[in-house]
Amino acid sequence: MSMLMFQFTSAVPFKSLITQGNISRPDEDPFYIPKEGYEKLKLGEVINYRKLTQPLGILYFEMKVESTYQFLVRSEDSFGNPNAIVTTVMVPHNADPSKILSYQAAVDAADPNCAPSYALQLGSDPGTWLTTNIEQLFSQAGLYEGWIVVIPDFLGPKSAFCVGLQAAHATLNSLRAVTASGDITGVNKDAEIVLWGYSGGTQPTVWSATLFEQYAPELNIIGAAAGGVLVNPNNIAHLTMGGIFSGLVVNAINGFGNEYGDLNDFIKDNIYKEVQDKFFKARTQCLVPSLIETFYTTWEDISPLGDKLLEAPLFKKYIEINNLLNLNATPSVPFFFYNSQDDEIIPPADADDLYDKWCAQGVTIEYHQDEIGEHITQAVAGSGLAFNWIKRRLTGATLEKECKKTISFSNILNLEGFGSFAEILGDALSTIHEKEIGPKSPTSSVLISNTTVTHKSSSSSSASTIVASKTSSNATSTATSSSLLGSLIGLIF
Repeated sequence: MSMLMFQFTSAVPFKSLITQGNISRPDEDPFYIPKEGYEKLKLGEVINYRKLTQPLGILYFEMKVESTYQFLVRSEDSFGNPNAIVTTVMVPHNADPSKILSYQAAVDAADPNCAPSYALQLGSDPGTWLTTNIEQLFSQAGLYEGWIVVIPDFLGPKSAFCVGLQAAHATLNSLRAVTASGDITGVNKDAEIVLWGYSGGTQPTVWSATLFEQYAPELNIIGAAAGGVLVNPNNIAHLTMGGIFSGLVVNAINGFGNEYGDLNDFIKDNIYKEVQDKFFKARTQCLVPSLIETFYTTWEDISPLGDKLLEAPLFKKYIEINNLLNLNATPSVPFFFYNSQDDEIIPPADADDLYDKWCAQGVTIEYHQDEIGEHITQAVAGSGLAFNWIKRRLTGATLEKECKKTISFSNILNLEGFGSFAEILGDALSTIHEKEIGPKSPTSSVLISNTTVTHKSSSSSSASTIVASKTSSNATSTATSSSLLGSLIGLIF
């Protein structure tokens, strides 16, 4: 353990450095089982709720919010069949009930016991720590602004990883429940909502922000931020299979099988019998253990169809259904995208294609691309820019209705988000020292000046601005940025 970590934790009460235990996994917790007849309730109605007595935590550090609630909510799967999902609602001290940040934490697993409602609690299985749990470093920044933070179990009770409609239905019905919970949480019914997600959390984020006007038009969603945007599952599968992230493909195939019964039968018939125990074990594992078990697994290792497995007509059908580019809807709210040009998990070209398509349809998108990062580091490097944009949305700042793409040496060095990144880091330090989580004094943002070139897209009447910004890399800025990034990495590891 690093000296930095020792310095951070030396003043923390010892009780925070041990897991608390005594919490039940979802498959052992009766709260997750809906009452008989719940199917007759309206979408978004609360079936059951509880005020958590077990604290939430980031790794082994307690989060001292004012209160935390969990709602069991009537929702539906991608076919419209009734199901029940759990959503977690965090209320900070001195909360502003008119603002909601819905944070869709990456789960990337086909096991229902990896659900955020469980993973967020202090004492959850360490297998969830380096995915869903650690992402509270980002969502907690909203709590310090006074916003209500909502984290839904968007994969549903079957953990349908990589299924877009299931994720959107769960996320939107979660928000229906929360905005109707004023007598419990104090949340305003017409609260402004911004969605945020990274990697596996972008599917529910982007699908929900795109479909809500059709599905839940009563919600006051005003924008969405998404980093490492999941667009085309097929491209991700072929990029990652055979490497250290092969487990993502194995988990996604199992997630599809959890949702689509006919495809599940096809999968069982086309996975080698001698590897089926290991392959389907993914349905009882969270992401990190699953990745470890499937390092460098190839298509030829799992199926006689080899890399043609996903080209089978039935498989191709469901992949196309879950390709965001094929979604028959155009969003009306603004988006913030961020990614790395060298992302080794999610092809950045997919986000480029989505950006081009939606900009041609008049969608407002601010897009920041990083030249040097990769997938995992971009979660940190782009967080400041994303959070700065979210704050602008929730504080009423006017956004120009345009598409603007900015290419920077590193998103963490972009001064537009640097102050917000420092804020996220400062909030994390406050949390691990078990300070009460709630609003602090307002801080001003420092905005970077970029040279812009505006051009008219041939396929659209709206202007699309491409900003090639080589962010200043003076020694002071770089040293400070590196120090802050190192501090956050020290916190995590």
